[in-house]
Amino acid sequence: MMNPYYLRIEGVNFDSFVLDTDRIKIVRGGSLMLLNSVDWLEQNIKRQHITLDKISSGASFGLFRFEANSDGEASQVAAQARETFNYDKRYKHATLTIAVQPVGEPEAYQHTRSRLEAISRWQQMQSPSVAMPDPNEDEVKGVCEFDRVRPATGFPVALIRDNGDEEEALISTACHARWVEDGKENRPWVTDKDGFYKKHTGIDGLKFTTDLHALAQGTDYGNLHNKMAVIYLDGNHFGKKALAYCTSEKKQEDFDKTLREEFQDGTLTTLLTEIKGNSDWKNGGNIRLETLLWGGDEIIWVVPAWKGWWMLGRFFEISREWNYHKISDEPLTHGAGLVFCHHNAPIQPILSLARNLGDLAKGDRSANRVAYQVLESFDHAGADLEEMRAKRWPLGDAATMILDGDAMLAANEAAWAIKQTDLAKRQLYRLAALAQSGDLKSAEEKSGKLREVAGIEESDLGKLENCFNPGLSTWLHLLELWDYLGLKEKQKEEGQP
Repeated sequence: MMNPYYLRIEGVNFDSFVLDTDRIKIVRGGSLMLLNSVDWLEQNIKRQHITLDKISSGASFGLFRFEANSDGEASQVAAQARETFNYDKRYKHATLTIAVQPVGEPEAYQHTRSRLEAISRWQQMQSPSVAMPDPNEDEVKGVCEFDRVRPATGFPVALIRDNGDEEEALISTACHARWVEDGKENRPWVTDKDGFYKKHTGIDGLKFTTDLHALAQGTDYGNLHNKMAVIYLDGNHFGKKALAYCTSEKKQEDFDKTLREEFQDGTLTTLLTEIKGNSDWKNGGNIRLETLLWGGDEIIWVVPAWKGWWMLGRFFEISREWNYHKISDEPLTHGAGLVFCHHNAPIQPILSLARNLGDLAKGDRSANRVAYQVLESFDHAGADLEEMRAKRWPLGDAATMILDGDAMLAANEAAWAIKQTDLAKRQLYRLAALAQSGDLKSAEEKSGKLREVAGIEESDLGKLENCFNPGLSTWLHLLELWDYLGLKEKQKEEGQP
């Protein structure tokens, strides 16, 4: 008699497979590989005459249902799934956990799902963080120039050095697999494969910049030329909300379809529809957008510095319209990290900083919150992010460093209006200098008079305070973000006068 079982797969150790290099092509390729891993397994395991019915999937997570005669046969299906990944020339470099459990009674669904997740966590703790290649498989030619960890055994690839010269670089098979995968996904017009954006939005014919220099290049944008914004978004307690809502397979499927397809893919579709014809987003015919992580409850975007604030603010605006009651009794909110930096800053620490900032923003999980950092030159946050931020922030209340994400777009409009007044940036520098000296009383007194002296509308100041927190905090944030806020689009649509 055949019995039902669940099989759960999850890609883990992102830092060692996706975020282990500063080469954006390889980061992007690794992320796309894990995003595609669930559908890939479902298709490829059919060759072993095994049928997996997908219930749920995320960025690198999948839950399937299948039938087997016994626990032993179910374990063999799990082993076959593992071999399917391990024998593939790409996925053998990733670390994936695979767990199996009997389906059990319908009312035990939540308990069974928790057991599967616990097995996955246990496997992750027992697994090496890096999947190393067989030392006898290929001739070792040196150290991979891209991750500086694995042996270089594959064919060399072209690498652009800092001086602009193109030279051959030694690459590991793991990095090379991701390099090739990125080419397939981001150049769909030369393959038979639909690209990432078409899969998730249905919008065809779009082309995107393929490196960060092209993304950030913009001599028309003054000192924002060659600068970018890195955006990290993480859902607040999405896992707990899924566990509370998903008391059955049907509810799990509904949750997954609503969150992934209706909410997240729908938001991406709206964003792409709005930016695809906007010249501020274009470099030639290519859209200046990188999606480095997508799915689950995490997103990483890289956009031009002059669009970072708008992109994050617009995401929050769209996500507020999600009908969360379909899958949760509480609103679906996010914590976000936002980093403004030079385009050739090492991407690994920048991504790590953005994620850490996102964690800091999660103090209030009932609302959309943002923590940001402006990095000049190759400045970095150091080992202790909170300590570094506290030293740079003269106010005693660390909570005033966290911004209201829902007020970002209104603050952007207000900042533009304020820049048209008599407010001079040097006045903000004087306030900041007073605050840094410890004379907060004098700084507060001066800031209280600044609106009237500069001729700033009270309503505009109120919009800033809603985002930046009232009082001196607003002026300090305005100074820090001066170059990135209040930017008017030069041309809404291509060809528009």
